[in-house]
This record gives sequence, structure tokens and C-alpha cells, in this order.
Amino acid sequence: MTVNNSDTDNKQQPRQRFRLAVKFAVRGDKRFLSHRDTMRLWQRVLVRSGLSVRYSQGFNPRIKMSLPLPRSVGVASEVELLLVEVNESLETEGLVELLNTFLPENICAVEAAMVSANIPALPLWAEYTFELTDQTDRQKLAKNIEGFHTAPEWIIDRASRKRHKRRTVDLCESVTKLRCPASGDTFSCRVDIQEQGTARLGELLEALELSATEEIRNITRTAAGFPTGLG
Repeated sequence: MTVNNSDTDNKQQPRQRFRLAVKFAVRGDKRFLSHRDTMRLWQRVLVRSGLSVRYSQGFNPRIKMSLPLPRSVGVASEVELLLVEVNESLETEGLVELLNTFLPENICAVEAAMVSANIPALPLWAEYTFELTDQTDRQKLAKNIEGFHTAPEWIIDRASRKRHKRRTVDLCESVTKLRCPASGDTFSCRVDIQEQGTARLGELLEALELSATEEIRNITRTAAGFPTGLG
């Protein structure tokens, strides 16, 4: 007797995965959206766009997507990355325009591409620009930046919080390319994403003796790094 194993074989074969990467910008008042609100917004946009997206299992299925480098509330960005699992390889020509018809003002898609689903969605670094107000003492800031550069270490003690244990972080190991342009209206830095602890923007501002509410007008994420082929 011959047994037809086609059904069994099909069940054993892993389902091919497809992943869509969408780069988008967050500007103006939309920089105050939380991570959760941003995810909800994209849920609605993807549903309205009619794309063949994949959903999670269970009683409350959701689109399988992620923002690998969450944006802090109040920070604008030109380089946000959204990863979405889809059911098939999509034709991306015209996709940016389609998504933008459903996105609100001050959030816009800038690029869309199919990427490998096997690349780890791990951010590597991010660059930020800080716009200064008229209340900022430029000379003092330049001096503090120079002091940061020459310091052998800059230890931050973080108290335990929920799942995170108490730890110390050396800002000098995470913050690089800290510089103040000749114009004096902005300064910028690169933050390397590290497993042992990544510098927080608020910690850096405190180290530079800057008030986030009085001396910083705006913070923008201007660049970000991901594994090759992801974004």
C-alpha cells in the first residue's frame, strides 16, 4: 500500500517569511506620540492600505510588526524604521505614496523595500541633533563638551526599575561624535546601542548641565544604523 505523505511533508516544511521595511519621518507635534500610539497608528494605516500583512494568533490578532529602535516621546525623527511581516513579496513601487495617503500630517513614509526576514532587527547606533534656545550659554556648553571628551569615564548609576536591575553605565563608552558646530545653534552626537547599557539622552543633557525644558528647543534623530540589508 502506498501512503501519500504530501500533507505531512507540507506541514513539516517551514512557511516562507516575507518582511517589509518602511522608513518614515516623525515631525512637528507628532513627536509627542508615544511608542504605543505610534504602533496603533500604523495598525490602522496598514489595514486601510489593504496590504497582505500577517497577523498573530489568538483571540486578539494583531499585525506582526515592530519598531526596532523605539523613539522617546518628544523626539522628532527622520529615520524611523517599521518592520512588517507580509504574506508575500510585495511590489514596492508606489507603496510610499499609498501609505502617505493614510498617514496624518507630520508623519510621512520616505522609503519602502522588501528585506530578508532572517536578519536580526537589532539597532546598532543612532545620531541626534539638539536645537538650542536663546537661554543656552553657548560658551559653557562648549566647555562642558570638551570636558566630556577628555574625561576617562562618565559613570551613571541607574536605580533598579521593574525588570531592570540596578546598574552603572559609562556614557563615554556609548556617546561618540559629540560636537558643537561653529554656528552654536545646535550640537549633535552619536549613541552606540550597547548590550551592557546605552546612554539615555536625558543622562547626556544632565552631564552637559543642560535643561531639557529651557535650553533645548528640539531633538531630532537624524540617522540610525542597522545590520546590512535591514535598513
